[in-house]
Amino acid sequence: MNARKLFYLGIPVIFIIGTVFHFIYELTGSLFAVGHFAPVNESIFEHMKLALVPTALWYIPAALLAKEKPESGKWFVAMLISQLVSALLMPLIFYGYTQAFGVKSTLVDILIYLVSTAAGQLLAAHFYRYGKAPDYRLSLALSLLLIALFAFFTVKPPRLPIFRDPVSGTYGIYQSI
Repeated sequence: MNARKLFYLGIPVIFIIGTVFHFIYELTGSLFAVGHFAPVNESIFEHMKLALVPTALWYIPAALLAKEKPESGKWFVAMLISQLVSALLMPLIFYGYTQAFGVKSTLVDILIYLVSTAAGQLLAAHFYRYGKAPDYRLSLALSLLLIALFAFFTVKPPRLPIFRDPVSGTYGIYQSI
């Protein structure tokens, strides 16, 4: 499979991985280590993690599945683009529809995740096709730093609305303590 097709295949694959990640913290008995990479509560911030680790988990094996080895510089920048676009688009759409229409819907939330994932992958594919290939180490380091920052803010969340669990009113991983 050529590298470009992998971006499109990534949409359902990342969506499925993210769906599993949505429940994995609870399924593992609330393991502290798992909470760094999977949502630990219902806050929008915790759900933004679904754009980070599942995307990285797709990009690494996808590079191995490609018929021709992807250009690593472009590949990892594309991964970072997908992560950033997906993670930022989720709260923008979520707050847009909940605040504008006063509606809360689990089905719409799931569709937001799918749309955000698709937008991230499509922009990543566009970059991969037309962008310049920088050194892969910077984009890979930024991607890992982004994941690390999300893990940190799971343990030490600021008291801002995006970090607040709307169900329990708590913040971060220590909500049950």
